[in-house]
Amino acid sequence: MTTARDMITRSLRAIGVLHSTETPSADEALDGLSALNDMLNSWIYTGIDLEHATIESLNDVLPYPDDHMGPIRWNLAVRLAPDYGVELTAAVVALAKEGFDQMLRAYMRNDELSFDGALSSVFAANRGRI
Repeated sequence: MTTARDMITRSLRAIGVLHSTETPSADEALDGLSALNDMLNSWIYTGIDLEHATIESLNDVLPYPDDHMGPIRWNLAVRLAPDYGVELTAAVVALAKEGFDQMLRAYMRNDELSFDGALSSVFAANRGRI
């Protein structure tokens, strides 16, 4: 079970803001929580709808499957980097992109196309012309 605090800590370590034994300050953790919520809410507009309710506390367990944790971690790292003046490594960018692409594929819906039945005579009349 990964808490919001765990995710923020891992993301800050991934970009070198924290060393392996350090934890974020209270301000860093709260800023990270805000960034995490902003990121997850913004993903809805890309088609990744995690049915995200705002994560209220740093101790809240993230309600997502284990295979979502990597993509969330690396993309949160990318989102946090500018706040700390960190230039991202190619590896972090690649992991974030790969994770985001995985999430897109997992949440992409293939909706069936339909047409108004009143147009069926139009389609029938033009069959073979197209």
